[in-house]
Amino acid sequence: MKKQNEVYVSFDIEADGRIPGYNSMLSIGAAAFVLTGDAVTDRRPINIFAANILPLPGAVADKDTAEWWLTQPKAWKAATEDAHPAEVQVPRLVWWLNQLPGKPIF
Repeated sequence: MKKQNEVYVSFDIEADGRIPGYNSMLSIGAAAFVLTGDAVTDRRPINIFAANILPLPGAVADKDTAEWWLTQPKAWKAATEDAHPAEVQVPRLVWWLNQLPGKPIF
């Protein structure tokens, strides 16, 4: 039986608060890595994914988080421009994961 290659996937998200569902995830990014050489020096991703997500209907931004975002206008723009509903972005992420050349390990 051939062992399936493992692809290590690291995620990062941006949100408008700390409570999933009450607050919204604004963006999600992922980087996929295959450790083929020295784990210390071989750190280039083989693929990346990024998507901005529209706030959930009825969700409320956390006051403190919203105030922090006001101090980071470039980051806010990067996390919110060209956003689409989660119903569009999540299937894109699943498709991306399924295209990786091995079993994703999160």
